[in-house]
Amino acid sequence: LHSPMLLLDMDKAVARIERALADKEKIVIYGDYDVDGVTSVSILYLYLSAMGADVSYYIPNRMGEGYGMSESSVDHLIDEGANLIVTVDTGITANSEVAHALSRGTDVVVTDHHELPEVLPDCVIVNPKLKDDYPYDNLCGAGVAFKLACALIGDAAYKYLDFATLATVADSVPLLGENRDIVTEGLKRFNTHMRPCFSMLIGKNYDSVTAQTLAFNVAPRVNAAGRMGDAQSAFRLFIAEKDT
Repeated sequence: LHSPMLLLDMDKAVARIERALADKEKIVIYGDYDVDGVTSVSILYLYLSAMGADVSYYIPNRMGEGYGMSESSVDHLIDEGANLIVTVDTGITANSEVAHALSRGTDVVVTDHHELPEVLPDCVIVNPKLKDDYPYDNLCGAGVAFKLACALIGDAAYKYLDFATLATVADSVPLLGENRDIVTEGLKRFNTHMRPCFSMLIGKNYDSVTAQTLAFNVAPRVNAAGRMGDAQSAFRLFIAEKDT
C-alpha cells in the first residue's frame, strides 16, 4: 500500500492529532450515517480509544439532520467541550461550518474523499483528490481514515483493514489500484481474524467471506440502520468486543 505521508497535509493532520493526544484535549470524530461513514468513525475511534484519548463521536441523524456538518451540531459539540473535530467521509464542502468552529476556538481536520468544491474549508484537509504526490485518488472515506491511522501508528493500523474493506466494497468505488489491494488484504482478515460484529452480521453458515458477502450480506444491514435514523446502533456494534 502507498505511503500515507504522500497525501497533502497528512503531516499536519498527524501533528494536530498527536498534539491533542499529548495535551489531553477532547477530540470528536464527525462522520456520516452510511457504511463508509460509520466504518470511518470506527477506525479512528478504536485507534484513539486505544491511545487513551478523550474521544467521542458524532453521526448526524439522516431523518432530522441530513448529510454533512451543521452549525448547530458544531455548537453542540463545542458546548460539550470539543477542542478538535476530525471529520471522516464528510467536510470537504463545510466552509461555513468549519469557519464557525474556528471562530469559537475549536480546530478542525477534514478527512474526506468526495469531489472538491471551488472553495475549500480553511483548515487542514486530507483528501486524495487534492493535487499531491499520492498516486491514487479513488479511496473511499474509510480508506482515507485508514490512511490517517497508518500515518499515526504505521503497520499496526492494518488491523483496521476489515473496516476499510467493507466500506470500499459498499461505497462502489472502483476496485482497481490501491482499492483492490485494500480489499484483497482486508478479506484475509475477515477470514482469519473475524471481529465479533462481522461474525454476528454474516452468521455462521459460510465457507469464506468474499466481496460479494460484504456487498449483499453486511452492507445492506449497516445502511439500514442509518436509513432508519439510528446509524449509531451500527457504530456501537462495530466497536463491540464480544458477541452480545
